[in-house]
Amino acid sequence: MPTKRLPCASTMTQRSPGRGDALLLGAFLLSGTAGLSYELLWTRILSIGLGSEVLAVFGVLAGFFWGMAIGAFALQPLTRRVRYPLLLFAILEMGAAAYAIVSPRLLHAAADILPRLTNGAQHGGVMSLAASVALAAGALLPGTICLGGTLAAVVEAHHRRRREDDAGQTLGRLYGANTLGAALGTLAAVYVVMPLLGFHWASMALALIGLCAAALALLWGSRTPAPETTKPAPQSPVELRRWGRIGLHALIFGTGFVGVGFEVIGVRIISQGLENTVFTFANILAIYLLGTSAGAWSYAKVAPRLRARRFHDVLTGLLLSLAVSVCLAAAATKLGPSLLTGIAPANSSYERQLLAEIIVAATIFGLPTMLMGALFSHIVAALSDRATGHAYGFNTIGGTLAPFIFGVVAIPALGYTTTFYLVGYAYLLLFCIHALVSGRRRLWIAAGILVVVSAEALAPSSLSLAHPPEGWRVLNRHEGLFGAVSVLQRKGGDSRERRLQLGQSSPMDARRIPFERRMGQISALLAPQHRRALFLGIGSGAGLRAARQMGVDELEAVELVPEIVAALPYFHAAHGGIDHDPQVKIHVADTRRFVATSTQRFDMVTASPCHPGRDGAAGLFSLEHFSAIKRRLQPRGVFVQWLPIGQMAPETLRTIGRTFLTVFPLSHAFLLVPSADYPLLALAGYNPAQKEGLALPLVLIQRALKRSSGEGTLDRAEELFGAYLLGPAGLARFVAGAALNTDLDPRILFDAPRAAHTKGAPLAHRSLSALLQRAASPPSSLFVAPPAELSRFVSRARLYTRAARRYVGVDLERLRSGAKQHGRGAMDALLAAYEADPTFAPARAALLTLAQREPARAEAIFARMLTREPGAAVVAFAYAAYLRGIGKSARALDVEREMRQALPHKR
Repeated sequence: MPTKRLPCASTMTQRSPGRGDALLLGAFLLSGTAGLSYELLWTRILSIGLGSEVLAVFGVLAGFFWGMAIGAFALQPLTRRVRYPLLLFAILEMGAAAYAIVSPRLLHAAADILPRLTNGAQHGGVMSLAASVALAAGALLPGTICLGGTLAAVVEAHHRRRREDDAGQTLGRLYGANTLGAALGTLAAVYVVMPLLGFHWASMALALIGLCAAALALLWGSRTPAPETTKPAPQSPVELRRWGRIGLHALIFGTGFVGVGFEVIGVRIISQGLENTVFTFANILAIYLLGTSAGAWSYAKVAPRLRARRFHDVLTGLLLSLAVSVCLAAAATKLGPSLLTGIAPANSSYERQLLAEIIVAATIFGLPTMLMGALFSHIVAALSDRATGHAYGFNTIGGTLAPFIFGVVAIPALGYTTTFYLVGYAYLLLFCIHALVSGRRRLWIAAGILVVVSAEALAPSSLSLAHPPEGWRVLNRHEGLFGAVSVLQRKGGDSRERRLQLGQSSPMDARRIPFERRMGQISALLAPQHRRALFLGIGSGAGLRAARQMGVDELEAVELVPEIVAALPYFHAAHGGIDHDPQVKIHVADTRRFVATSTQRFDMVTASPCHPGRDGAAGLFSLEHFSAIKRRLQPRGVFVQWLPIGQMAPETLRTIGRTFLTVFPLSHAFLLVPSADYPLLALAGYNPAQKEGLALPLVLIQRALKRSSGEGTLDRAEELFGAYLLGPAGLARFVAGAALNTDLDPRILFDAPRAAHTKGAPLAHRSLSALLQRAASPPSSLFVAPPAELSRFVSRARLYTRAARRYVGVDLERLRSGAKQHGRGAMDALLAAYEADPTFAPARAALLTLAQREPARAEAIFARMLTREPGAAVVAFAYAAYLRGIGKSARALDVEREMRQALPHKR
């Protein structure tokens, strides 16, 4: 019988490495796509219950990666024993896909239970961290174990069928394909799949990708028969055996720890200049993964030549290069803001802004992540003969610990700059330890240290990207995980001219303090009873103080960012010592988690305005969160949700409105400060026990207003009457046909970020115009009073309402034209608003400003204003100042004398 011919060495070496592996590479690419998409989906759903506090977020991620590490360790021996490791890979992919299909409902149910299980540790700390990690790991274990074992299974399957291939090439190509798929999965999931399908249907689409990965792997196996002879698996280099596997496992643990630490601190630093949206995070993560993939593929190309050299020479070179690359990344980080504005200047399209973010992230993370991909491939290739899973497990555990060490400990203690360079020195330390253990010459070690120290000395000395505006100085600055928080004061100004800068935004600003006071006032006025109140967000504390002045007995407030609470002493002029009020209790916690775990019931809950496009804020406008707040209300209690409609597209506003009305059918809308520059909308929803509709006792409102004080506060009940926009029926018509925003179909999470970039007149004009088109006349039943008194009040209040509506109309025209101030064409409309009710302050202020800017029209403006209100001191003295400015001092003295005689009590 003819004997079977065995392939000779020459024919084996003539085959191009990787030839015929396209199906397997495609399978592992799809595996990475599905796996990273699962991670994004699962961790976001679990974060709903565990909260947005730093430890909770890190706990969810740690739970995910601990599950993967368990899978990598537990399944590594099985991959060696099983007869068909490729079938094991397919089974693991199918298992992860099956879990993905049921995960949205399952994890969302778990998210409802988890806050109660961690209630005792809801304010952070070690207990909160331990609970978050344990619960997240347990909830995700079925899926993460499957994902953790896929790398070892596919590497083992390839070794058995392609024994002649170089281990470095194999690992580099497989790992490169997997991380490339992960990068594509990040972008596809966040930009396409989850926005279009929602979490529930997206999980099925992603599961289908995982099943395709299993099918492609099995198809590759059917087309790639195993060798006819048994050949030992590739052995590690001789010097690797001398150094020992324990040391190599320790090294890959260290590289995982430092690599993820670089990601944590790098993301924090560049986020100072980027939009904080779900797309920003996806862009950065995708670049990180693409760089890792490129490094792994590049290593695969040169792996045979590297194998001809000493293993440890390559390893020490990669570690030293990584240490130097961190310093180069620091220089790129410092140039980030200039590069960002150069690519996407002001008023650029949203797509161009996203492109600029991707380019900036690539400039910073590109080189280091490529070196990380090559380093991982180099080390794991040396262990791939028997311990790929173990190596991946150690690397994953190191990455799991990094956020806590670099993020929770190092950043608050050392700041951004020191922590960033600490990453470079950590790579330098790994270089030195490895060089010493592997017997490198000490001269080379000293030279490596000199290179890194020199590179660090030439790198930027500060990586702070958030600078105070011109004319402001920094009173206090703290760099934390939520961003760089600075307390600023205007040069030459006093404590009343301060602002808090968080990254590029200003959550506390002297210009907004009057708005905060009004928000606190209106929220309290709309509550039939207000013995106990809950504020979700504290701002400068001015709103809390206003609520206390209005008669709120006990007040609790929740703030996510601890640095904002720490900054309250700098804003004493705004809040008057609210942080020392024994009846005010401020919690540093996640809003959703606090509401879900609280056992208290409140007469009033008010939520401060926050842009729903910011990552993590969309959940504050979900059906489930509104329902949880409803459960915290007393019978006849009120929930007031403030919305910055100048930062929302009409579609986003209607989605929030419909979601709100689904939970609170008896709702009313009020417009705070009738101005188009910073319009704020209040949605006031009442508990179903409030059946009789909105009827506020006029006498109690007037008494409460007399107790309040401060710039910008409401003076009269007419202002509340004039702020009324829509009732339940009008709101229902406004939101008809809009989508619901739920935890599993978070429309706002993906739709609102576009509004975060679309700033200025167009957006505010569209949203406010859409509301005003349906605005209703305030009902006379809004207040309760004796008939005669109510009739007189309503007559006055309707004049105020007419003035407010006319002013908003002319202000919208100004906004549409892009002007910062009213032009001469607005004079007649402003005068009409003023003549409708001279006490309407915005119209009066606009007319006085216009008179200063338009001297030719000043006489006509002052004449009509004084004719309508002869005793208006503010107008009269402004008129006198105008006369003095044009040289008519005698006439100015006469005007002032007449006014003093009319107001003898004023001097």
